[in-house]
Amino acid sequence: MRKLSLLIISLLITCIATVAMPDEGLASRFDRMLYEFPQEKIHVMTDRDHYMAGDTIWLRAWVVDASTHRPVDASAFINIELTNPLDSLERRIKINQANDGVFKGYIALYPEMGEGIYQLTAYTMFLQNVGENYFFKKPLTISSIVSMRKRIESKMVRYGDEIDVTLRYLNAGDSTECDYKNFCYLGADGTLKGFAHDDDDVHFTLKNQDARLKSLLVIFDNYAKFLPLPEPESFNVSFYPEGGYMIGDVENKVTFKVEGSLPTAEQGELIDSLGNVVSLLKVEHDGMGMIKFTPKNNMKYTAHWHDKFDKTLDFQLPLARNDATVVCVQMKDTATVCIKAVGAHYSETMIVVQQRGRLVAAGQDSLLLNKDSIGEGVIQAMLFDHKWRCLSERLFFVRHNHAPQAQILTDKPVYSDRERIQVNLDLKDFERNMAHCAVSVTDDATSSYISGVNILTNLLVQSDLKGYINNPEYYFKATDDKEKQEREKHLDMLMLTQGWRRYDIPALMRGYVFSPEYPIEKSQVITGRVLSEWKKMPLAGATVSAIAPQVSFSSMVVTDSLGQFIINLPLMPENAVCLIMAENKKSKKQMNLEPDPESFPELHHEVGQMSNEKEIENKVQQQSWRLEKSDDWRHVMLGELLVTAPLTRRNTSEYNPYVLSENEMKRKEINSIEGAVRIFPGLMVMNGNVYTTGGQERDHVSIIVDGENIAANYSSDDDILFQMFKDDVSPFEPKKQSSVFYPLDRDAMIKANISEISIAESMISFPDVAWIDFVRANGGHGGLLIIQQKENSRRGKEKPSIYMKIVRPLGVQQPAEFYSPRYDHGSQNDITPAGTDLRSVLYWNPNIIVDNSGHTNFDFYASDAHNTTYNVVIEGVTESGQLIRATHRIKKN
Repeated sequence: MRKLSLLIISLLITCIATVAMPDEGLASRFDRMLYEFPQEKIHVMTDRDHYMAGDTIWLRAWVVDASTHRPVDASAFINIELTNPLDSLERRIKINQANDGVFKGYIALYPEMGEGIYQLTAYTMFLQNVGENYFFKKPLTISSIVSMRKRIESKMVRYGDEIDVTLRYLNAGDSTECDYKNFCYLGADGTLKGFAHDDDDVHFTLKNQDARLKSLLVIFDNYAKFLPLPEPESFNVSFYPEGGYMIGDVENKVTFKVEGSLPTAEQGELIDSLGNVVSLLKVEHDGMGMIKFTPKNNMKYTAHWHDKFDKTLDFQLPLARNDATVVCVQMKDTATVCIKAVGAHYSETMIVVQQRGRLVAAGQDSLLLNKDSIGEGVIQAMLFDHKWRCLSERLFFVRHNHAPQAQILTDKPVYSDRERIQVNLDLKDFERNMAHCAVSVTDDATSSYISGVNILTNLLVQSDLKGYINNPEYYFKATDDKEKQEREKHLDMLMLTQGWRRYDIPALMRGYVFSPEYPIEKSQVITGRVLSEWKKMPLAGATVSAIAPQVSFSSMVVTDSLGQFIINLPLMPENAVCLIMAENKKSKKQMNLEPDPESFPELHHEVGQMSNEKEIENKVQQQSWRLEKSDDWRHVMLGELLVTAPLTRRNTSEYNPYVLSENEMKRKEINSIEGAVRIFPGLMVMNGNVYTTGGQERDHVSIIVDGENIAANYSSDDDILFQMFKDDVSPFEPKKQSSVFYPLDRDAMIKANISEISIAESMISFPDVAWIDFVRANGGHGGLLIIQQKENSRRGKEKPSIYMKIVRPLGVQQPAEFYSPRYDHGSQNDITPAGTDLRSVLYWNPNIIVDNSGHTNFDFYASDAHNTTYNVVIEGVTESGQLIRATHRIKKN
């Protein structure tokens, strides 16, 4: 026993002796990489994970340095998108840091949205440099309002390239058949397909492209729901030997991943070429399993699995090699981890260990690391040869045993109706520096966090692995030591089956550092080019003028040798427009002005299907009962007409009441410019001229027809546009707009003081109007009424005036405050009748500041719901990069 102890001590000394402090040359390479190509991570906290259509998603986002997790403010904007299960964009918003330095916003859900699992995605322009795999992604469950009364049951069977679909429309309460007038489903070509039915059940067959959809949108009257379609029958087992290769005559750790749904059993067999059963292959979690065995050189190993027809499916394991060397990781105890090279011996090999782009350690044959000396999260160990070629790599996860914990305390254990609840947050275990947190308080009966995506699981796991991780919180939640060990094993399987390419370390070792392709977005810009009128050649030295009335902005830039221009915009709100025109060096306006369309990355729906369906159904029923008691909620559920035309996608921006399209004018039977003006809210007509409410000179609205300013009742020396935007030069000064001639003598009409509407009516034929847009000036006084005719509709033989371009950038969302009632004694702030306050979300605050004392507090008021609990969730980041997450339950009698 004494000899064994001495041997163990000797081995430990050997390991410790080979530990190398980070090589200064290697460390400088990593530092240069982080300096030349720093990276970002994004985390978004939502007030909950389950919503009813018509609700509002409240959200808070953090942008942190990918290496240190410290908050950074390099990127000025975050784009957040909500996509449905068919990869179609439902909403897109852009948020910026508000005056308090916080990225916060909201997404209002349409009442008619289909029920299903949606994906919330967040990214910055700079984050596109590492690709979509590292965008923030989170599943959100959205239930239809109608699901409180009805439900759709489905049975789908795939036969090769066809799917038989049977649907039943039932009452939610007693499961009886429910009458409906119309049924349709959305085909792959974007059309709604409906048909008559002979009985209560709906039966049809999906073929061709329809059968290749991931989900099927079905609609019974006004109940829309996304149903997952069965995938083609396929089954595959992939094997992942530790370090990348199986090594002969030594014990190997091999993880496997089962994909597909063909077999009925979750267990297979590993058979050698002699027919011996070497090991059982048992799926342990999320299709993953792990085996340990000693393969023999030149021996073939096959995995046998049985499908539902008892047919054997065979999958070959890679052959064991005696010429390969791999890097292996062993958790020696709770405090240390040993990394060593196993297999064929090569001289001048090097083990390099890095975490989030920073060098952790480097050594020859083996390393012994103290877990507490490195950060918590994903670690990458690589083995290089003397030419810095990567021979093997291995991911593993380090978890700290004594990570700091945030504490939430309330002033009472139980609360009654509308009682004030005081909450204290204590960060005494964290480093004493400022932290910015967000807090959500929801009613457990109607709301839940079921996605498993939180600030810890996202920034420590999901953001460092390639691809979407299903329910990452699973690996961190354990009730006892046995369950903790099991889930740590499953987390290690995840490390062995996932890829990581956020940092290209092999290229770095060879001296290459990649430069980012996408810049850091500091401000919104408009880019484009100007071409010559006839030869369509790049026009250098052209002057491009821009004006944005909502923000009192005007600017002039000059094109470069390639005819390209960049206009830096101020902060543009939602629905803002920018008008641009171009002139050559001789002040002649150019019609070949081509602004670049605003581009966004193509996203893919990666989140899984509906989980915890029974739990969600219970919450929907509870929500239904509460809404019946609430006086604040009013829904009218009307049947829908069957539509067979192509489905028109809703504009993802907020509805703009200041745009009239040709179809809208026909629908409203508008037949004159004055009639159109009177439709716009906040506009008035006086003596044939247009004003915003007030009717004074400063309220004057200029009319622009095909880029030409009417400018009827004021001279060029007293240009209203000049006064409106208070700039030294007006890019639309009337005296410069003389290159287009009209059959009518417009100047004579102006001198005769004829009204602007009359001039506009005389210049154009109203049926030729393509659209009319009103742009309100900053402060609400005055603006521009822009009228655009259809192509080739100009009177006479002149070319249509197409000099002005209208650009609508995705504007920044204006902040909104979450409403939380105050029931202070004697207060008249809220007079909600007793018994009707049945809120699902009781409190949401995207910015709770914890100062250097490590303490903060907040309060809110209980609702009228009885016998329930409130779930308090707090997430945040300290200035030093420590991650904060705490939860607490509050009992309500």
